[in-house]
Amino acid sequence: MAFDGGTSAAPAPLVAPRESDDLASLTDQTSGALTDALADRYDERSVYTHCGLLTLAVNPYAEVPNLYGPKTQHTFYGVPKHSQRPHVYAVAENAYQTLFSGDRANQTIVITGESGSGKTVSCGHIIEYLAGRGLGVGTLGDKLAHAGTVLEAFGNAPTVHNANSSRYAKVVNIHFRPTAELAGASISTFLLERGRVTDSRPFHIITLLRERETTGTTPPALAKVETALNALGIEGQDGMWSVLRGIDYLIAGDMKAAAAALGLDPALLDNTLSIRTVKAGMDSFNWRRQGDELRAAQYGLVRSLYSWLFDWLVIKINAALDAPTDGSSYISLVDIFGFESFKSNALAQFLINWANEQLQRQLSKDVLEAQAEAYAAEGIDFGAPAVQPSCLDLLSNKPGRPGQTGIAYLLDDQTRRQTLGLGGTDELFASSIGTECYSLHGLVTRRANAHPHEFTVVHYGHNVTYDTRGFLTANSERVDDNLRDVLARSGSSFVRDLVVPQNSAKAPPGRSAFTSVVSSFRKSLDQLNSLLTTTNVHYIHCIKANNAAAPWAFHRDVVELQVEATGITQIARFARECGPYLVKRDAMNPYLLVLESHTDLDDAVRQLSAIVGDADGKAVQLGQSHVFFRAAALTKIEEMLSSKIAVVVSVQSHARRLLARARYAAAKAEAERKAREEAERRAREEAERKAKEEARRAAELKAREEAKAKERAAKEAAIAARKATRDRRVSEEHSQMRSPTSKAAALAALTPTRTVTPPRTRTPTGRRVSSTTESKLLNSVDSKHLATPERLRIYRNGDARGKSPVPYYPKTPEGVRTPEADELSNSPLYSQRFIKSVVHDLVGAATDHDTAYTVGTLLARTVAWYHGADLRYVPELLTPELLLTVRNTIGRGPSLPHLWLLAVLVNVFRHDAGHRPARQMATVERELLDMIVKEVYKVSKEVLDSIIPARRRSGGGNMVASVTPTKPLTTIWTELEGFPLMIREATAEAIISRVLQVVIQGILTGEISDDMAAAVDLPLEQVFEWRERANLHPSPLETVLKAMLGTMSGLKTPPPSFVQRFESLRIEKHPRHPTNTANAALLALTDHPPIDITLCLEEALHDDTASWNTVQAVVERLDLTDSMTEFLRWFGQFKVGSGASGALASPSPRYQST
Repeated sequence: MAFDGGTSAAPAPLVAPRESDDLASLTDQTSGALTDALADRYDERSVYTHCGLLTLAVNPYAEVPNLYGPKTQHTFYGVPKHSQRPHVYAVAENAYQTLFSGDRANQTIVITGESGSGKTVSCGHIIEYLAGRGLGVGTLGDKLAHAGTVLEAFGNAPTVHNANSSRYAKVVNIHFRPTAELAGASISTFLLERGRVTDSRPFHIITLLRERETTGTTPPALAKVETALNALGIEGQDGMWSVLRGIDYLIAGDMKAAAAALGLDPALLDNTLSIRTVKAGMDSFNWRRQGDELRAAQYGLVRSLYSWLFDWLVIKINAALDAPTDGSSYISLVDIFGFESFKSNALAQFLINWANEQLQRQLSKDVLEAQAEAYAAEGIDFGAPAVQPSCLDLLSNKPGRPGQTGIAYLLDDQTRRQTLGLGGTDELFASSIGTECYSLHGLVTRRANAHPHEFTVVHYGHNVTYDTRGFLTANSERVDDNLRDVLARSGSSFVRDLVVPQNSAKAPPGRSAFTSVVSSFRKSLDQLNSLLTTTNVHYIHCIKANNAAAPWAFHRDVVELQVEATGITQIARFARECGPYLVKRDAMNPYLLVLESHTDLDDAVRQLSAIVGDADGKAVQLGQSHVFFRAAALTKIEEMLSSKIAVVVSVQSHARRLLARARYAAAKAEAERKAREEAERRAREEAERKAKEEARRAAELKAREEAKAKERAAKEAAIAARKATRDRRVSEEHSQMRSPTSKAAALAALTPTRTVTPPRTRTPTGRRVSSTTESKLLNSVDSKHLATPERLRIYRNGDARGKSPVPYYPKTPEGVRTPEADELSNSPLYSQRFIKSVVHDLVGAATDHDTAYTVGTLLARTVAWYHGADLRYVPELLTPELLLTVRNTIGRGPSLPHLWLLAVLVNVFRHDAGHRPARQMATVERELLDMIVKEVYKVSKEVLDSIIPARRRSGGGNMVASVTPTKPLTTIWTELEGFPLMIREATAEAIISRVLQVVIQGILTGEISDDMAAAVDLPLEQVFEWRERANLHPSPLETVLKAMLGTMSGLKTPPPSFVQRFESLRIEKHPRHPTNTANAALLALTDHPPIDITLCLEEALHDDTASWNTVQAVVERLDLTDSMTEFLRWFGQFKVGSGASGALASPSPRYQST
């Protein structure tokens, strides 16, 4: 029953006529008459019919225009039950309304019928309706549709009578919130026909995979399944497809390919399948399977793997449907396989028909017996319906109950015997049925010529003969333990995950591990019975119009057989006899309009019965709380009401129209008043907000300017103080050098006080030195061991060739004294290896701004001390080593924060050391600044990619979502959190300035057209808002760019002079250089000097200062290596004060001053 379409909504009458769409209205209640009525409606393309409380659906096997779809669904929304036409939508609407009325009990919709009658399609239409009713269209509604696609592929297969037969049963629970909105869904399945996977008509998914393997192309149906799996977000699909391939290889007998697909060793899999362990008392021995037994073991593995895979898939689907666990209300849809009868019927047909017997019995209870009890409680005179006989006791009676044991328990008993090796066989099972069940209803006595392995059951549909051959094998769910253990050690994690739950369910040692298909099915039926008895149930019965699935072909004999078998005749007769339509006593006023007068309700009921010409006085009956109508009587009363209702409706419509007009006018005036007040309030608030914002910005700007002025004044004072100190020290040094006494004292102070073997026979690299080379070293490398008066004179006053020395003005912070020459001579720095180690470790420790500043200060101070003492060996080794370490770090491509760290370290060292090699670090500093600028350009490109529309286009030309333009800015701002504010602000302002330069260049070169101006302006506003939140200075480029975009989009009207100059700029040719183009526009439109990003970053670097107290605090928290510890202990002896703590105040005894 697959149709689509919709109809336009029509106004519902007070009470809809039913004579033509309810079988209970027929005077002739025979099966032939009911079948004729169904045939007449079928010819009119009406496939749905009421039968009392039951809805019948005759499958047309064709599309019916305008029968389904959103438009048709909306015609049922909110329509009361008594006014609905027969349809699956009507049943779904009744369940939905009942769920949120009265005691708000949960609802169940049961769809019954033979295989091929259209049950699954009807279930799908109900799901679509409830999804739309609960506002789940496009979200959970789509997920339910995708879940149906997947389960249909994995759980449906073709049969003799149905090309798309459900080979499993399912219950779909659709959950709703208290607000009547869709909350989630869940699906439970049971009785998957596992043997179908090895059948000649396997599940659809197996057929589709084989087709793709054969043709090399993906069938459309398989592509639809893959799309559904992806839409549900099912993970582990690769493992799922691999297991399916392994299943198909096992069916084909290709052990090697199957093992590869399942992640197993081929020899181990073949050996485990070929050998089984047989226990005999306390002993056990191995038995090799061959022929049919080996084939049966392979098929058993295939069926178990497919069953486990199906269970895994249901779990994944339920996770995607996200059913709530808070006890929310729900509507359950029971879609169970239809009644089946083939030429040869196996265990699958037995279980399917058992489930249908259970549903048929429940239908009889709810529609006939329960209704009869309700009528009796109301005091209604009726003829009690005959109880329909059932064969359920024959199928499922438990041992120990009154009567004999049922067939299901006999089957389990024989299966257990076969499992334990006690002789259970299919023939013994068949013979036990005749000896154990002969007194139960439904068993046909065996004929003389009947086969010994057959038995016949009288079902509600018709008699079915079952062939017991293969019953025991099909009933056994047990998989060999050795085989499970092999699968649990699979190289595929997916296979292991499938098997582990099965292994965890194994019985403990010493207890029986017997399980069976019948016992599992019995538990599922118990759960289904519990659902039906604890919820309010609605029934839809689907009818096959013919056995060939031919479109619009109504075979009367096929339909009449179903009408008789399912008790439809009794249901229709009972509904006509008792009146299936009831009205509460206090809701009878509309029906009493046909009477001229009446004294009470009893008198009114008698008059209504007389009006409809009731012969037996039962057409209208008065109960304890309701009035009961037969369908024909209700139809006649409605016809009499039509004229009077028309007058009443006309008067009511006119009155409602006048009232509506008055209410509309009042509401419109009130809305206009509120709109005016709201507009005035918003205008006031906006004005106040702008005033406060302007005041805040002015205060912030003033405070920022004052802070910068104070900072500049402090810097200038510090520079002046340093210059004064330097000039004083230079003057003192010059005066000392001119005084012979002072010069002699200085030379005496620098002379070593102990005898040490001079190491100058080797260069710092360890190479031997000749006399000629040594004479050259005198002018380039100094040592404490060669500090002779003559050499000191050369170092102080110039080299041997008369060249003047490099001037040096040492700077020593407050709290640290300048060491003496002998203290410098006793340092650990006269080892080249130590210098290399300590420089490398200190640079590596510079992981934040303060640490980098500290490292640069320590190294610069050390070089300054040695250089000031004319001991050049240490500076000329330490400075190149630092240069090499920094360059190596640069070569590894550090990030923007790391580049800033290196720049700070190099800048501090370069300005504090003061000798010629240190000044070579200026080149490195320039390289670092260039790399920082490149990183700024890279970040600005990320911002631009989300601003300029041309950069936000995918390969196909469609607009694609990008990151927000402020995200890269926020990231860099966070990464530079530990840096001084001037560096953070300079970096962020440089990124924004670069962004503005590129956008201005895009405008002037035509990359950004007038149509794109509005699209560019919106993300730029986000950047400007971010700048304001970060308290950054606005760039002059920002004002220019805003005016340009406003002119292009027409949203702003700048002065005519600006527009004229702007248009002239757009006509000119501009270089492909954003900085030059933007500076040219800045000069032409505002007379503002050009902006140099590199210069701004350099100024921020050179303005970076810190106090010695900060340096000492950072040193105390460094992660020290051995070389760093030894260096800092030596350095610490020059700190003023003897009892201080910290790394700079605890020198090692080895380096104490002598």
